[in-house]
Amino acid sequence: MTDFVRGSAITFRATCKNALGASITPDQATLSISYVLNGVRVVDTIPMQIDGDTVSAAWDSSVASDTMPVIWHIRAAGCAKDGSFVLSASAANPSA
Repeated sequence: MTDFVRGSAITFRATCKNALGASITPDQATLSISYVLNGVRVVDTIPMQIDGDTVSAAWDSSVASDTMPVIWHIRAAGCAKDGSFVLSASAANPSA
């Protein structure tokens, strides 16, 4: 698992393939990201860049609280990927 520090820009990427494993180029792709801000869970939907069969988007993690799970989902034709992580921060990294 990758460690992310609150305040860093986090890049999400996925490669899109059809059921046979051949690369496909989607028409559109989105990143949905759920995080806690001031005690309230927020969901943002971010359009993703498309470069052939690869979709990507960057997210500024400074808006999220540390110690709470960040949950993400990528959706595009031929792509469905999701996961979660917890941002780390110390007392010297002020809360969002």
